Amino acid sequence: MRKTYNIFGNPVQINLLSGNKIQKQTLLQQFALYDESEEEDNPNLIVTVYKGTIPHKTQALNPKIHIETEKGFISSFPKMSVGFENTKPLKIDVSLEVQRKGLLKYLKRLYNIQYNTIDQRISQILHELVLIPAVYFNSRQFLVHSSAFRKKTGGAVLIGGTGGVGKTSLEIELCMNRDYTFIADDISVLDDEGTIWPNLSFPKIYAYNLKNNEELKRRIFKNRGLSDKLAWKFKYLLNGASGVRRNISPEDAFEKFEKNKTKIDKYYILVKTNVEKISIQKINAQKASEMSLSVIQAEYFQFNNHILWHEFNCNAINKTPILKLEDVLLNWKRLSEKVFKNINCYVIYIPLHIDHKKFVKETADIID
Repeated sequence: MRKTYNIFGNPVQINLLSGNKIQKQTLLQQFALYDESEEEDNPNLIVTVYKGTIPHKTQALNPKIHIETEKGFISSFPKMSVGFENTKPLKIDVSLEVQRKGLLKYLKRLYNIQYNTIDQRISQILHELVLIPAVYFNSRQFLVHSSAFRKKTGGAVLIGGTGGVGKTSLEIELCMNRDYTFIADDISVLDDEGTIWPNLSFPKIYAYNLKNNEELKRRIFKNRGLSDKLAWKFKYLLNGASGVRRNISPEDAFEKFEKNKTKIDKYYILVKTNVEKISIQKINAQKASEMSLSVIQAEYFQFNNHILWHEFNCNAINKTPILKLEDVLLNWKRLSEKVFKNINCYVIYIPLHIDHKKFVKETADIID
């Protein structure tokens, strides 16, 4: 199966070389939110997914989970490997672990926080370990750890910060109750013209996001089997509200999602700190850039480590790296400062122990 989609403003060709009909349909269903590209024979990125070892000739192995190859490197993650070759077009290979059958497969699925298999997570894997890392190779784009939405009046709003600070809760409030249109759940792809491209990776909804929201709960569990619902209850009792989640299409969750690039209007960074009430402060582009870079480096530390190991191995065997982390981060700093100078950037300070419902309402009021 081969399909070419317009993702982050680039034609991306996705080849699924193995898998049954259901697995391929699952992949198509999730990527069908993107428009198919007219440049089918001229992609900027070629992604190949298959089961089995990525063909390569090992040049170095330092550390064991990083393989240096002739044209790039292979990053090893639990249950998969991702190989990068900085050719034209950029090539990224994905190798998935062969799924076991029977009881062991079910137990691993039950253990997973999302109650799904690696085959069912393929779209999420491609977004997080392939499509987002591919931005590192694009000199005109950079990443921000943020949710993003289009306002009723036009223009995009970004809500950034570290994990667990409340971005998803605000996403639900703004998209379900205040007529905002979904653009991105977790990672935003911005360009040097001050626009954001839709990242339609399925939003991750935790149990705590469903508190007092029966409509979203209904949408989450629509068409899910009894075993799925029982697994949710089991994980909730075992690990609490932060220990169980489900992915859901932005179309199913919020009904509306953006398919085109959108000019950025405002950027809010959420910070929990020792204050008595929610407050907002305008910040300059340099501060917004520095805070954003700190968070995105932490979010993508695993891939960043592989770039650093790639640099180490290249120095050891007298090879030119296909990219350097320092160069990427310096470029992102330059691009983000340029973009943030032309929009309004703010920090929203949140009390450490604020009632969640109060936080959502008051913060959404500020943003809205």
